[in-house]
Amino acid sequence: MDSIFSGESGIALYPGKAELLTCKHHFYDYIPPLVNPGQPGKIECVTQRIDYTAPFTNATKKHAVIVKGPQDVKKRELVFMQFHLNETDQDFSAIDYLLFSSFQDFLNSPNKSEFMKVCESSYSSWKFSGGFRTWVKMSLVKTKEENGLVAVEFRQEISVVNYIERRPKADIDQLFFVVFEWKDPFIQEVQDIVTANPWNMIALLCGIFLALFKAADFAKLSVKWMIKIRKRHLKRKTQALNHIS
Repeated sequence: MDSIFSGESGIALYPGKAELLTCKHHFYDYIPPLVNPGQPGKIECVTQRIDYTAPFTNATKKHAVIVKGPQDVKKRELVFMQFHLNETDQDFSAIDYLLFSSFQDFLNSPNKSEFMKVCESSYSSWKFSGGFRTWVKMSLVKTKEENGLVAVEFRQEISVVNYIERRPKADIDQLFFVVFEWKDPFIQEVQDIVTANPWNMIALLCGIFLALFKAADFAKLSVKWMIKIRKRHLKRKTQALNHIS
């Protein structure tokens, strides 16, 4: 069962030492040619910066850039962001991000740091690499469990294309490009998920034992039938030899 999507998602990005250069909304899957790539430009998105403690360890401090995601699905609205990283001591460079279902809930939250801790512990995180344009098409799946709780999960289709570097060789910074767009205006809804309980396990074990007993009986009958056929064959062979004699 599907329902129509309404509202906008939230995008939490963890750039580390990278800097957000531009952020713009475009429509109908069209992104204009880049102007002065690697240089600071306009930030036309609704953004907020949040510092909080990681949910699984109190020793790790997280810095997130929260961006309002695309909303107008019919016009194929997308959010296009550009980051750059001057230097890194790592062999590979990537920026982490996670998606959460409601940017408005984030704005209305009285404790945004705690809100992001809950999001990080509830949603999966992904990465996009430098030197590429990563295009993320999002979709939502809502699962209603037996106890009435509703779980929200993001699905993604990701395509990656190489960025053609045309700047002078003196520029050694790493550029990151990422696009977020809704795949379609529907939310897939899954209901009546059967969870495991002791009675389910007992029924499953009974079924397994019954299948084993039936298999054992079948094997026993097969052996008896083979012995019977063997005796009948030997008897006929003996009769044939006696007749020849």
